[in-house]
Amino acid sequence: MGLPENFDLQSTPSMGMQLVRSLTDQLNGNLKVESEGGTRFSIEFRDWK
Repeated sequence: MGLPENFDLQSTPSMGMQLVRSLTDQLNGNLKVESEGGTRFSIEFRDWK
């Protein structure tokens, strides 16, 4: 099923998604969302020391 077609990670009103996005940014990460045949979120952190 996945996310709705018009889902926009940058403007979602969901507090949980805003928190994930904010923390990922603070940790210099990259958040990727895929929504085909379900939903997959992946976070990649760069320069982790």
